Amino acid sequence: MTGRILAGLAAIACVAALAVAPVGAAEPPVATYEVTIENLTGGQPYTPPLIATHRAATDIFTVGQPASFEIKEIAENGNLG
Repeated sequence: MTGRILAGLAAIACVAALAVAPVGAAEPPVATYEVTIENLTGGQPYTPPLIATHRAATDIFTVGQPASFEIKEIAENGNLG
């Protein structure tokens, strides 16, 4: 469970970093990201994190709306198989 929380926090941090990044008008900015995730739960297994970037027009979820079935399943059950 703690691993899911860590992965969720890492995903939120990535989304927040992208939300505040400046947007150039002429040329798309080039960015390099380095993300380190460490399991501090004493060997408790957790789902490998998914980290992605996307254009501002792409929505994975909408704040205040229910998540899709697929997002809910990964958030609740992980993907340890």
